[in-house]
Amino acid sequence: MRHHTTSRTRPGWATVLALLAILGLVVTATAWAPASSTEAVAVIVREVSPDTDHAESLVTLLGGTVEQDLSLIGGFGATIPVTALDLLADDPAIASVDIDGSVRLLSWADETPDTRLPGSM
Repeated sequence: MRHHTTSRTRPGWATVLALLAILGLVVTATAWAPASSTEAVAVIVREVSPDTDHAESLVTLLGGTVEQDLSLIGGFGATIPVTALDLLADDPAIASVDIDGSVRLLSWADETPDTRLPGSM
């Protein structure tokens, strides 16, 4: 009886998962780092204690500007240098720092449901 062997091998699941993890790190790093390190970035800052001015003062100290109050989420919008992101996020008074973005509605909900886009608002 003859056994047939092949010279091709398939990558194992561990290899595939490792490659996906590396790709995920590259994509994440790219999303957090704009083209120039001197560039300013718009962020949403959530504070641990929104009743203090510590976080706002820290943004100003790091060369940023406080743009708008977002009391609904216990924070504010700001613009800061990219190089200050880690310093801001690591401060104990900061609950989170997120890059600000925009959203686009697919449709507007009113009395008449839009049957072309089921499940959209």
